[in-house]
Amino acid sequence: MKIKILWCVISLIAVSFQLPALEVGSLFHFSNLDFSKNRDSADTDMSGYDYVWGLTLYGTIPVSDSMYLKIGNFYDPILQNTVYNLIGFEQNYVKILVGPFFGIIHNNDNLIQSGLSTTVRIDLPGVFFLSFMADSSIGGRLVKKGDYIQEKNGIEAGFYVPNAVCSVGLETKTYTRKHTSSEQVTGFTEYFFKTDIFKKNVPYRILLTFAYQTQTIDYVTETLTTTHTLNSLVMGTKLTARVSDNVQIILDLESNVYSFGSAEDIVLSLPDSGLGMYLFRSSTGVVVNF
Repeated sequence: MKIKILWCVISLIAVSFQLPALEVGSLFHFSNLDFSKNRDSADTDMSGYDYVWGLTLYGTIPVSDSMYLKIGNFYDPILQNTVYNLIGFEQNYVKILVGPFFGIIHNNDNLIQSGLSTTVRIDLPGVFFLSFMADSSIGGRLVKKGDYIQEKNGIEAGFYVPNAVCSVGLETKTYTRKHTSSEQVTGFTEYFFKTDIFKKNVPYRILLTFAYQTQTIDYVTETLTTTHTLNSLVMGTKLTARVSDNVQIILDLESNVYSFGSAEDIVLSLPDSGLGMYLFRSSTGVVVNF
C-alpha cells in the first residue's frame, strides 16, 4: 500500500510533463542531526550514527500570469512525508499560497491525514518583505492508535541590500502521534538569520543561515511525561547553480557548530569528534524548467 501511494504521487507529477512551462524539482535529504523515528524514552545518548533520509518530488504549473499550481510530496525529518496540492496567487505586492495537504506513508494504522496550508507574503521589491505561514491537520483529536497531527508555523521579515536579501524569522513544527497507551510529541523550533547573496548575470546564488534550533520529544503517558531535548547552534550554506537555461542544481548543508541536550535531568551524551560524529543536515537535488 505504501509503495502504491508513493507511485501515485510520482505518476501525478510525471503526467504533468506535457504541460507548458512546467517546473519539476527533486531533492534527496540526509541527516544525523535529528532524533531517530525509533528513539525510545529510555535512550540518553545521541550517537551521530542514527541517519534519517527522505525524498521530495514536486511540480509547479503556471495557470495564468498571476496564478499557478504547486503539487508534490515534501519530506521533513519532523513532519515526515506530506503531499501538498496548493494554488498560488501573485498580485501587485501580495503573494498567497493556499490549499490542502495530506500526511502519507506514516504508519499502517492511519495512511492519510488531511490538513490545510496557508502562506501569505507581502513584498515591496527592493525594500522589504513580510511572510506568514501556517499548516495544520484538520480535526485536532487523537482517538485511536496511529492517529497523528502535523503542525507548522512560521514568520519571516526581511530587507534588501545591494546584491543580497537579509531576513530574520521563527519557525515551529510539531508532530503528535497516538500509540496504544501513550502519545509521542516531536517538536522543532528555529530562530534564524538568513542572507541570500546573488549578483546579476551570475549563474548561482548562495544562501547563508545562522540559527539556534531546539528539538524535543515528549513521551506522554497517563502518569508520566519524559522529555528529550537537543539544542543546537547551526550554520547553513545553500548553493543554487544554474547549469543551463532550464536546469538548476541545489546543494544545501547545515552543520552543527555546538549542541547540548537533556533527557529530564540527564545530560545527553553527544558526540565530540571523529568519523561519523559530524552532525549535519544535507539536501541535494535538481530543478528542471520545461
